[in-house]
This record gives sequence, C-alpha cells and structure tokens, in this order.
Amino acid sequence: MALTMESKLKDILADPDAKAILDDIIPHLSGHPAIKMALGMKMSKIVKMPHSKCTPEKAKEFEDRINALGK
Repeated sequence: MALTMESKLKDILADPDAKAILDDIIPHLSGHPAIKMALGMKMSKIVKMPHSKCTPEKAKEFEDRINALGK
C-alpha cells in the first residue's frame, strides 16, 4: 500500500522512512503527548488542525516527499 496524505498516522509512524520525513517537517507531532488519540486519523485531516502547527507549505512538502517514497 502506498503512503499518501490519505494514509492514517499509525501507518506513517510505522514506516521508518515516512516517520523520518514527518519528524523533519513537523518535528513536534510524533512526540506529542496526545498522539495516540490521532493514530487512526488521516494525515490530510491532521495537518489542517491548528495545534499541528502545519502550514500549507509544510503540508505540501510532506505530501511531495511521502509520494516520492513510492511506498
């Protein structure tokens, strides 16, 4: 299954390459104390949440890099 912005956070965190991209672009997200509540959410929804602190530019960069993985 290919990882995309429609992938669930748990799938992205389970893939070491995708997690590295996430940690590079949104460093605070994977270590957030409430992360377990968002594991079933799609990344496209998470990046739109104000507390994700993800700008549209960062979301686009994440999308581009995750698509480039081809996983």
